[in-house]
Amino acid sequence: MKVNWRRKMIHLPLGSCASLFLLVSALISSSLDLSGRPVADSKDGTFNIVDFGAAADVRTDNTTAIQKAIDEASIRGGIVLVPPGRWLCRSHLEVKPGVHLMGVNVAPQSWEPQTGSILMPTEGRGDEEGAAFIEMRSSTSISALTIYYPEQDVNDIKPYPWTIRIRANPRSPKDVAFDTTVENITLINSYNGISTGPTENGRHRINSVFGCVLRRGILIDWTGDIGRIENVQFHSHFWANKAFNGNWDKVFDYMQHNLEAFIFGRTDWEYVTNTFVFPANIAIASSRRQTVQRTDSSLASAQMPAAPRYWWRRFSPKDC
Repeated sequence: MKVNWRRKMIHLPLGSCASLFLLVSALISSSLDLSGRPVADSKDGTFNIVDFGAAADVRTDNTTAIQKAIDEASIRGGIVLVPPGRWLCRSHLEVKPGVHLMGVNVAPQSWEPQTGSILMPTEGRGDEEGAAFIEMRSSTSISALTIYYPEQDVNDIKPYPWTIRIRANPRSPKDVAFDTTVENITLINSYNGISTGPTENGRHRINSVFGCVLRRGILIDWTGDIGRIENVQFHSHFWANKAFNGNWDKVFDYMQHNLEAFIFGRTDWEYVTNTFVFPANIAIASSRRQTVQRTDSSLASAQMPAAPRYWWRRFSPKDC
């Protein structure tokens, strides 16, 4: 049967045609970013940073791509996936409420092989007071990642800001930062590791963090509810290997003369279990009462099931 297509055509008024054109144009443009690249749309709540333009070529600055993925995930909550690779970041990241930044390293990793999800920050060399590489807000987590500073030189160690900071958004004075999780993280050569505060925070969970920290390991401050630090090991051998341009003798010497491993300021209550550091200048310290003690053995492990507000004492080698 021959169909007369002329009679089957739908004729729309000119105004309706214009409206239809605008609708189609809007739908197309909403699926593209300013560069014409498709915008990732996650049906399962997982946002892969590659879909936002990230490239593991050790040359591309992936900060913007990762932040775009975080911003998109924050709308309804979700996981921002960092696939295996070495991802250079020349600026800092803000993990917004409801977002979970996650790699593929389901447990802390040794220095070799250099596999899995590796973030490589460079910002802040020489500026200890600069922006932390990753700032975490309420109801966030980072997990399954290795973090390595490629421009830190074992022959000329320079200060860097905190790698991870848990605090409220400084642009929102009434905000707090509660229920944050840092888990299964490997720090290769962080100058300053993880801190909480200086805004009100609580119920942090810092679990299974292994690696080398040079100046400060973990600083807890302004914690208004019970925090937990569990299964943490700081050791020089994570940056003692040539795989990450390290050197055993130089890293060991720097940590022994400079590292304060676990520092506690204002915290209402803190559970600390299964922690270890070697070497260190100061193993465990209170920043409020200045009850710090160098452990001459440069070795300290701690089991503190519950430490009430402002309850600290001097730790000596016999406590280890």
